[in-house]
Amino acid sequence: GRCEYDTDLFERTSIERLCRRFVSMLEQVVENPALPITAYEQLDDADHAALAELEWGVRVGVPGWSVGELFGRVVGGGGEGVAVVVGGRVVSFGELDRCVGLVGERLVAAGVRAGVPVGVVGGVGLEQIVGGLAVLGLGAVWVPVDPELPVGRAVEMVADAAVAVAVVAAS
Repeated sequence: GRCEYDTDLFERTSIERLCRRFVSMLEQVVENPALPITAYEQLDDADHAALAELEWGVRVGVPGWSVGELFGRVVGGGGEGVAVVVGGRVVSFGELDRCVGLVGERLVAAGVRAGVPVGVVGGVGLEQIVGGLAVLGLGAVWVPVDPELPVGRAVEMVADAAVAVAVVAAS
């Protein structure tokens, strides 16, 4: 196959690795299309070997928590500790939790439930964090939409993802 890429931005080995992973993922999807995306192996033998060579400390199991569950556990013990700093603004876990809760309530009122794709319009910043956590906390699908995208591309992306509801920051 053939892949075109910007050689000023990417090294050939990175693109080859990306293409190898993409082909592997497609083969797995074709073989077992009913599986959720998380069930497919994302690393190949070469990736596992490279990670093993790094010998990073002690290996531990990762709990099977969702992002929403993990956020709830962290917030439960975090209170007024610093959760995020964005553009010089310091946001505590308590404040972040309140914002996520408000957005979550509005999403539920709009009919959002688990599995529903929700667009979160905003650049990298607090709006994406709050919107994303609210969406994931409901078990919905977070579809980040960059307002800097060309309009046609954003419309195509939202249509492809079957976005039913969008979170847009008030200006």
